[in-house]
Amino acid sequence: EFVDYWRMVEPPDRLKDPNIRYPQNLRHAHNELVRMKKWKEDKELMEKFLRRYEELSVYSYSNGSLLIRPCRDEAELINEGKTLKHCVASYAKRHASGSTSIFFIRHVNRPDEPYYTLEWTGRVIVQDHGYKNRLQTDEIKEFEKEWLEFVKGVNENGQRSRKAS
Repeated sequence: EFVDYWRMVEPPDRLKDPNIRYPQNLRHAHNELVRMKKWKEDKELMEKFLRRYEELSVYSYSNGSLLIRPCRDEAELINEGKTLKHCVASYAKRHASGSTSIFFIRHVNRPDEPYYTLEWTGRVIVQDHGYKNRLQTDEIKEFEKEWLEFVKGVNENGQRSRKAS
């Protein structure tokens, strides 16, 4: 049991302290390390989500009827999956790390109500699903085309080009 605990201690030189190396209550010390590690990972994930939201917000778009915007945080992603009854919550770490991008399509008059969830990678729509993985309606397909045209006007620095404005 001690060996597992010792492997978790960071930085390892903290083990020079006898109170850390041989805690009075090993189970409590172990659980505390696990809790702190989870907190650190959650904090890092939240920071990654915030950076991604800021980075991807330039791609937010509305045609007056529908809007599309990036996911803000993990809680929003979980809610999206629960409400629409699909697995988008499992994409949290991939979205936060930048290996894919998750966007939400909403009705303008109901901006916080999940409608469709879009995965976008390499400037290509990978998938877009509604309730229980329902495929896009004609309205959503048309909106995606409009959005992709809008996206073409965003340069690599995340700014709209003059002629696209």
